[in-house]
Amino acid sequence: MLVAISKEGELIYASEVKLKHPDLTEFYCPTCAQKVFYKDSHKGKGFFSHYSKCQSEESRRSPLESDEHKRGKEIIIEELQDIQKLVLQTELYFPEINQYADVYVASNSANTESVIYEFQRSVIPVADVRVRNLNYQQHVSQVHWLMDDYTTRKTAMNQRWKQTMLNYSDEWGFHLKFLNLKNKEIIIQHHLPIIYQKNNYRLKQNKMTIREFHQQDSLQDENAELVSVRNRTQKPLNYHRQLSGIMNNEAYRNTIYLLYQQGTVLTDLPEWVFTEQWEVLLTQSPSWLVFSWSLTIIRQLNHTFTTEAFNEKFRACSEIKVAQTPLIHDDIYPILCLSVLILLFQKGIIEKESSMEWFLK
Repeated sequence: MLVAISKEGELIYASEVKLKHPDLTEFYCPTCAQKVFYKDSHKGKGFFSHYSKCQSEESRRSPLESDEHKRGKEIIIEELQDIQKLVLQTELYFPEINQYADVYVASNSANTESVIYEFQRSVIPVADVRVRNLNYQQHVSQVHWLMDDYTTRKTAMNQRWKQTMLNYSDEWGFHLKFLNLKNKEIIIQHHLPIIYQKNNYRLKQNKMTIREFHQQDSLQDENAELVSVRNRTQKPLNYHRQLSGIMNNEAYRNTIYLLYQQGTVLTDLPEWVFTEQWEVLLTQSPSWLVFSWSLTIIRQLNHTFTTEAFNEKFRACSEIKVAQTPLIHDDIYPILCLSVLILLFQKGIIEKESSMEWFLK
């Protein structure tokens, strides 16, 4: 087991115990909450181990799983079983990490690496996704987390669960994967916009059989379908009503006070911040708060500033709650910050000095 939880509830990685947490002596299993201990393998790599059998081992078999979840695993097996040299197993138990993989796909070919498919129909904690994904990666080259297409795909794009299940690759950008049980296909929504208007955006998505998905590494853009997920008449919201609602909301009182201390008054901000129904895919904070603090940061950086300087200040702003994306190992701050700067540039608030430098108009 590569991850444990400290007494204070902090996620502790085994690889960092000696370097960052040499004084810690108490560790707990993130799955069953039992006490575990740290030790080194014969190769010198650290890991955590239970003193006794994990109490939740039997629950990991999901004996009460829904018929739809069972059917999802069956479909993946059915669709891949005719591919030569593949070895398919469902509910394969990995005792080292105390986890059961929904579908494990290995190959007799020396050039092909193993893969795990996880069909996730219910919402689980971010920490659980992170731990399970990290543990699986000890044993396989890739883990595909598939959401249930019927219950999830048409929900709001910045829903917390979708943020948790976000993936990123250079070729697909930010993307989500869904399994459609009825059509026995995988749907990938890709190149998701970082900042978009709530009732007016389109998405690219590809549909393919499970077999096609398993055998290809890239998306064919010519096969992408443009989907008008939201295409309503974009009538601006009432400025005074939106502003009044925010200022009278108890949850935002401290934020508004802190902004005021930094010289930012909400009534001085452009009206579009409150009326154009913007959403930010990578934050749990509302868009008006993200834009308010971004403008505050820009003013603090004086007239001319670099993208890097803005990124550093944005990252340090505790009032902006960035989404937790446990399936993404790359730093999401640079692309989030650049997206904010580009929108402010398009709105005529800042100008571009060079590819990495900006100035406030």
